[in-house]
Amino acid sequence: MLGASACTVAVEGAPSAITPERRGPAGTVPTGLERYYGQALYWGDCRPFATMSHQRGLYRSKDLECTQVEVPLDYADPDGRTISLAVLRRPAGDPERRIGVLLINPGGPGASGMEAAAALSAEIEKTSIGERFDFVGFDPRG
Repeated sequence: MLGASACTVAVEGAPSAITPERRGPAGTVPTGLERYYGQALYWGDCRPFATMSHQRGLYRSKDLECTQVEVPLDYADPDGRTISLAVLRRPAGDPERRIGVLLINPGGPGASGMEAAAALSAEIEKTSIGERFDFVGFDPRG
């Protein structure tokens, strides 16, 4: 589950349905947050997620997939307002040997996890890390 401390804006024109993926939690789901776990995610082309000119080049790779995930604006009020976070991934190059996910958090303030994951994905493509892990980034601050 992704957490957020600030709002991101949903991307107009983002893909609505390509390949649905549904994975549930590995552990106990915190009370009140059940609807956020195991969401159907529709991974597709990342180009519609580019909001700045330099992102167009980063997000054009066919090896990258993007989606949006709904999260509560305030985790203390899970039935309150929600926001949509954009998420980018480069799936493991060898799905049969996939170990798990590496989540990129470039720090900040204000650094883009999507941009960092997109830029680094080409660097890890033919490495054991790129073969065995999905590489994921998101923008916690929009």
